[in-house]
Amino acid sequence: MAQPIRIAPSLLAADFTHLADEVRSVEQGGADWLHLDVMDGHFVPNLTFGAPMVAALHRLTKLPLDVHLMIDEPLAFLPAFADAGSAIFTVHVEAPGVAGPGWPAPVRSRGEGGTDGPAPEAKPHVIDHARLRATLAAIRARGMQAGLALRPDTQLEEVTPVLDAVDLLLVMTVYPGFSGQPFLDGPLATIERAAEFKRAHGAQFTIEVDGGIEASGTGPRAARAGAEALVAGHGIYRQGDPVAAIRALRELSR
Repeated sequence: MAQPIRIAPSLLAADFTHLADEVRSVEQGGADWLHLDVMDGHFVPNLTFGAPMVAALHRLTKLPLDVHLMIDEPLAFLPAFADAGSAIFTVHVEAPGVAGPGWPAPVRSRGEGGTDGPAPEAKPHVIDHARLRATLAAIRARGMQAGLALRPDTQLEEVTPVLDAVDLLLVMTVYPGFSGQPFLDGPLATIERAAEFKRAHGAQFTIEVDGGIEASGTGPRAARAGAEALVAGHGIYRQGDPVAAIRALRELSR
């Protein structure tokens, strides 16, 4: 029997003028995690919040905090986010300091609803796997689950040497930076390959998907591809009934 999909509402789409109420509504509505997007204005063209906000949210909710760092040199902030109460600490393999110097996105996200254009064909990148493994070990050493995020231009095969050290693999179906962007089809193949890798190797990491997820179309497609956790911002918080949106997403199974 398929396991229920975990649901992680993305707080970036919530009404920040009623933050406590927004957190409480999804907690009572049955969310599994609370997804927090941390952006620095460098790795992505947007700026959100940092460890103090995570600490405040940790006091507001019993939900595990699924912290997604879209920042340069995330290890520099590892102690602060661990002390703030992060349960999952997800870093981008493409970010400087994670697996080497990093590399820029071929497409930059641009506000709610779009990017600068179609993404070019993905090409292999230079990754220092020893450094990446050390990054993941440092996260786990602070008592958090180690998450690794892949942009649409990064292939699963580029990180397979370290998947034994990953607790959560976050496949992005948009270029990170802004909520409300349209779902990209290309990463569905990455989700499928990740699911096949798990079956073939008995791997235990959770496949999470983030970007343009909603219950009526993209959520089912991600679930069929092998997603085990769904992040949804607009797909939950911008719906007429966020609780009903959570329930609809939870009904999806692999």
